[in-house]
Amino acid sequence: MTELYSLSNGLRVLLDHQEHFKTASLGLYVHVGSRNENTENNGISHVIEHMLFKGTSRRDMKEISKIIAEIGDDVNAYTSKEYTSYYGTTLTEYLPVFIDLLGDMLHHSEFDKELLEREKAIIMDEIDMYFDSPDDLVHEKVQYETWYPNPLAFYISGSRETVKNITSGQLREFIGTYYVPENMLLSVAGKLPASIKDDIEKAFGETNNNVSSRNILVPPTFQPVFTYQKKDIEQYHINIAYDSVSIQSEENYTATVVNSILGGSNNARLFQIIREEMGLAYSIDSYTCGYENTGLFQIDLTVNPNQSVVAVKKIFEIINTLIKDGITDEELRIHKNQLIAELIMGNESAKNKMNNQAKSLLLYGKLISVEDMADIIKKITKEEVREFAEKYLSTDRFSVCIIGPKSKHHMDQLKALLGKNI
Repeated sequence: MTELYSLSNGLRVLLDHQEHFKTASLGLYVHVGSRNENTENNGISHVIEHMLFKGTSRRDMKEISKIIAEIGDDVNAYTSKEYTSYYGTTLTEYLPVFIDLLGDMLHHSEFDKELLEREKAIIMDEIDMYFDSPDDLVHEKVQYETWYPNPLAFYISGSRETVKNITSGQLREFIGTYYVPENMLLSVAGKLPASIKDDIEKAFGETNNNVSSRNILVPPTFQPVFTYQKKDIEQYHINIAYDSVSIQSEENYTATVVNSILGGSNNARLFQIIREEMGLAYSIDSYTCGYENTGLFQIDLTVNPNQSVVAVKKIFEIINTLIKDGITDEELRIHKNQLIAELIMGNESAKNKMNNQAKSLLLYGKLISVEDMADIIKKITKEEVREFAEKYLSTDRFSVCIIGPKSKHHMDQLKALLGKNI
């Protein structure tokens, strides 16, 4: 049974009672991320996520770590472009302890200056590690180059320079602006104790009910670019990005089906043809990146430079075939079944229920059940798939990022094929 209500200060709470479970998952979702930042404070959402675990007026960071261990050591957090989440799973009997801890972290974190400087050094190491990973970097860099200067282009972690300059005062000001009830959602799923509502009110009812000044999210302008970054590795990491639909668009479900058919699984066309049949690349896939009022459809390829031109040509051939000839009834049936199975299997645990329902309410403004999503997917037609591919995957408007070894010969060939100039 799912229940949605608000605390006395207006903070929304979503409860999903599952009596047959022995555990419960809780997540605090704050509708703020790197998209709400600017060039001076980029990375501040991520710094706050780290610092909430570094001590409050009631507990130091060692005591926080000790409590987390005692309730099962399954508490974590992450920052995205549009929201920040603090979440965990524990036994039902320990849920009140977790609720109290998270409420304390939210309201009473001290942001000690010495600890902040130490944590910023760790975050800067994290940034270096991230930029050492071509798999991660190629995805972020193509978005950055395509959307800059819109804040949606910003790296979630920020840069070494921006992180280094963030102060305790800025953290408090940012929290006061965005960590307000109308901008937050508490989602709980699993076997819930009888005291759940009282526990939540006590822990989170003191959140100030200031009106959020969350900035208006202006959609970025899609700018087709070709960007290359030299890196002393063996393979080219290539990411191709097409302007696509927002996560709130009615076409988002069609995008999901197209992705499944094109590159979203081992049974997809890109994987089957480029890897299995032709042996051109070890890794190739596609995925959708939907945000509140825009999105990208991205294709990711890791390939030996000697085979890069042939592989990229084949990608475009596969896309053009999809646009020209569409798909078969059998292909559509298989991929619909796969997506529906993934939806249902991905909603079996308390943690997944907690997360899925929170994202639905946070991003869509309403609860959309797995059954409703499955019904929408079932109704998608072959013609809708073909029309989506034709509308959004045209090979004359896209961005490309390549990270890999210096090879003028191969790079010149790729630039000629793609019709772009660095």
